Amino acid sequence: MTGLMFGNRVERSVFFAFVFLTVLPLTGIGYFAIWQIEKETLKLAKSEQRATAKNYALTLIQRIQTLAEQIQASTLLGEETRAWVVKNPLVASVSPPPTAVEIDTKSSRPLLIKVEDNFYLGVPDSSSHAWVQLAPEQWWFDVEEVPNDNRICVLIDGVTKACGSGDTSRDTITTTWQPFLQSSFTTNFQLAVSANQSESNVLKTTTLMGKVLPLIIALVCAVTAYLGSILIRRKFRPLSELQRATGMIEQGNYDHRVLISTKDEFATLGEAFNRMSTKLRESFSKMQLLADVDRLILSSTNIEEIVESVLKICASSEGVTKPAVLLAPNSHPHEVVLYSLDDRGNLVIQKRLPWARKFADQQWLVSNSTAAEISGLPVTNQFAIQSNGCVMGLLIVNGQETGQPASKQLEDLADRLSVAATNFSHTQNLFKQAHFDSLTDLLNRNSFEDRLNQAIAQAQRGKTQGALIYIDLDRFKQVNDTEGHKAGDRLLRIIAQRLSGLLRDVDSIARLGGDEFGVVLPFINDNLEVVRVCNRIIAEVRKPVIVERLEHSVTASIGVAIFPDDGEDSETLLMCADAAMYRTKDQSGGGLTFYDQSINQANHRRVQLEVRLRRAIEEGNLKLVFQPKLDLFSNEVNSAEALMRWTDDELGNVSPQEFITIAEQTGLIHDIEPLLLQKVIELLKLAGERECRIDHIAINASPQQINKEGYAKRLLQDLRKNDISPERIQVEVTESLFIGDTGQVSRELNALRKAGVLIALDDFGTGYSSLNVLTKLPLDIIKIDRSFLLTMEKSGPAREMVRHIVAIAETLEKKVVAEGVECSEQLETLREFGCHYAQGYLIARPMPAEELLLFIDAYSATSKRIHGTVASGVLQRPPGSDFNLGRDILL
Repeated sequence: MTGLMFGNRVERSVFFAFVFLTVLPLTGIGYFAIWQIEKETLKLAKSEQRATAKNYALTLIQRIQTLAEQIQASTLLGEETRAWVVKNPLVASVSPPPTAVEIDTKSSRPLLIKVEDNFYLGVPDSSSHAWVQLAPEQWWFDVEEVPNDNRICVLIDGVTKACGSGDTSRDTITTTWQPFLQSSFTTNFQLAVSANQSESNVLKTTTLMGKVLPLIIALVCAVTAYLGSILIRRKFRPLSELQRATGMIEQGNYDHRVLISTKDEFATLGEAFNRMSTKLRESFSKMQLLADVDRLILSSTNIEEIVESVLKICASSEGVTKPAVLLAPNSHPHEVVLYSLDDRGNLVIQKRLPWARKFADQQWLVSNSTAAEISGLPVTNQFAIQSNGCVMGLLIVNGQETGQPASKQLEDLADRLSVAATNFSHTQNLFKQAHFDSLTDLLNRNSFEDRLNQAIAQAQRGKTQGALIYIDLDRFKQVNDTEGHKAGDRLLRIIAQRLSGLLRDVDSIARLGGDEFGVVLPFINDNLEVVRVCNRIIAEVRKPVIVERLEHSVTASIGVAIFPDDGEDSETLLMCADAAMYRTKDQSGGGLTFYDQSINQANHRRVQLEVRLRRAIEEGNLKLVFQPKLDLFSNEVNSAEALMRWTDDELGNVSPQEFITIAEQTGLIHDIEPLLLQKVIELLKLAGERECRIDHIAINASPQQINKEGYAKRLLQDLRKNDISPERIQVEVTESLFIGDTGQVSRELNALRKAGVLIALDDFGTGYSSLNVLTKLPLDIIKIDRSFLLTMEKSGPAREMVRHIVAIAETLEKKVVAEGVECSEQLETLREFGCHYAQGYLIARPMPAEELLLFIDAYSATSKRIHGTVASGVLQRPPGSDFNLGRDILL
């Protein structure tokens, strides 16, 4: 019926609410009143019953108390008076309870004891107690004498012993009263009296009211429902129109309008509904645009697409004109990019605008006037675009002040640009970390190999050529050692910038690791083109670099491999170019070398030498020989230089220059060092045993040994352990040891010299030493390189050079040793210049320790003439003779 009466659920709900709020409360109040009357009636009836039960219980107790008083009185009157007590109806007999029952005979009160179903009353007398057995049926004989509407029951220990007649139906009301017997008797049971009455008899009056009240309530409900339905239908008719309009909005139709002519709240609601429809249409349109922006943020890697969508949304906002975005391209910009829309709504990206200030690390926004100056557009409001807590851009608009409705939307758009900028920056960082070197921003090795493989594939398809240039910086380690790794890193960045500026757009450059760089030159015409590029690289790298206010100069060693001729994959080409680069380094560096098969053979030779040398050290196959030195002042041979020699079963005789270089490059020189020193110590001990005079033995120390801390300490410990005086050892070092930082070198050499070890500078004149080095470093001896002696007799400048070297050494109080003396003319000239020692094949070839001792002894015994004459301190060689002093003495 309600479905026909009312057109919507609200009307039905209001109708039922009206019924529930009017009719039901009245009905509830009526029934509550009846319930309350019944409750009070029952309460009164129970109170009357309780009084009846209490009175009856007190009557029972009074009977027993009276009997107890009679018994006590009879005991006072004597035995002859007790008979009349027995005549009391309550007394069944005069007898005590069975002896098995424990009785407190010390109690001063009467004893009322229950034994099984019998009751005994004991009254204390002078000796013990006077006992009688009670007749229960006489105790509660008047249970029928209560009012007719009540039923009395006597209960002993909860068990009913006697009840009056009456109604025992289920609606009986029962009230029990339990007297406190212990106040008058000493007893072992509980007495209770209950009074029962039928509830229906009590509630006869209220039952009639319960039958009439529902009829009255039904009549009131009918009248109320009828009147309420008429009023509700009249008032809620506009609600149906609102319901229909809401359904249309649910279907996406935001153009429908509600027309309500009533002048009440429904009219106001209709107007609000129409305004809401308009705003919903605008909001859903903007939400769709924002959703498009969100999809772009998640899917697009192009920041320009996202900026364009945001600007279009801003342009469609009410009151906003000429929106634009100022965005910094990186975290530390000095300029920004301006994004705006033209008259057709297309994105316009203007050139980078110089800006003296940085966005990064700023927690403030520039003023509107500054933003207008940067963008060239009118600005009334701006919103920050942030990334990782730093401002990196601005969303600027005109015609919209902060606090207007569109401001919230503009803030949301700025937040979305912040997310997009952060994602874009994060993506760029990940890409950069995966493909570029973090120090120089050049390609890393993996990306470079990919570029190289692509260039190789293009060259194979197009039948063209390309070049791989492998660059290693010479003397870069000195920068790290002298100025620290931070200075070295700065130098690498500067070199990387220089190299990048030399290349074409199609070329690729990478940092391959440490101080090594790689360049790919695709599409080359000939090797001359590669040479020109390499020369530009060498010249650019050679330019001085200022790091930490100090000027540093490094050079570049370059190896070149041509593809696809030298290799058809990146791994092979890198190996070839690396091998060519090492060939350049072996040739003193600072140049370039093209890869060829001879380099490959040299690399194979180097690897083979390293393997065989390591085995030779382990098996003790390295031999030590000694070349004597002639003292030109005393004309005695009392010193020698220890030289390492190696003859391999497969390789034959390997030159010291070759295997010592390998040992220095691989670190095996540190394994050779203790072997050499032990052989020298053995020679000195043997000379002492034979009383052969040897002033000192010279040993060569490589830069790797001296630069390793503890060299002097180890050497001196070995000498002390073998009881060898340090003055009998001469340590020879080369000029290359003093390039760069000489702090470690000076510390080691000073420690040796302080202990008495002689320090000699070997191969003087062929390296980088200067007079400043001679004056500052702890040197005792200068050894003139044999190259000067070879040209001394034919070249006047060379002769003068030797003279000046000896003169400078004399000035500095240092002795001079001339190496490579092979003829008596050289020896005579050296004596003339004042040289201290001569060493060379003219004196003797290198020989084993035993032969050295024999040679020294033989030379001491022969001081005048051996196939020639020794006169005036000058050794003279007979014309045309094949003369060797050492060989002839031993013969």
